[in-house]
Formats: sequence, C-alpha cells, structure tokens
Amino acid sequence: LGTTTYDTSNINIYPNPSNGIFNIRVNKYNAAMTIQVFDLNGRLIVESNTNNFDEDGSIDLSQIQKGIYVMKLVGENLNHSQKISIN
Repeated sequence: LGTTTYDTSNINIYPNPSNGIFNIRVNKYNAAMTIQVFDLNGRLIVESNTNNFDEDGSIDLSQIQKGIYVMKLVGENLNHSQKISIN
C-alpha cells in the first residue's frame, strides 16, 4: 500500500556494552518514536517517547541493574530491537 519500512541499518546504538548511557543515532528519521527497554523476561523497564528524534539522542539507563536488556525503537514504519548490555 505504498508504506515503506524504515531501513534499520541506519540505526546505531552505542557504546554497547555501556555504563548505562546509550547514544542512539537514527539517520533520516524524523517522526515520533518510542524507546522501550525490556529485561530478558520481557518486562518493560523503561519507556521514553520522543517527538523530534533528528539524528542523535541518548538515554540514561545507569539507574537500572547491570545486565542484558532489549532496547526497542518503535515508530511510524519503524520497529527495531537490539540487545544492549549494561556493565
């Protein structure tokens, strides 16, 4: 129907592993987006909404326990999940 899925190769979440501060770069995407962080049991730990995610942003997860999580970026024509590690 003419909808295009966002090319997730344009997404970079770094550094990974991290001390809890993750930079998120989403090239050529300027719609509203939700950032969700889940533990490995599927529980939602953090949810953050942004309306203007032009190029770079960051999220501070230094208050949550060290471990492995799944970060999910959800928006119009965008659905990207990536494992992240907090050391």
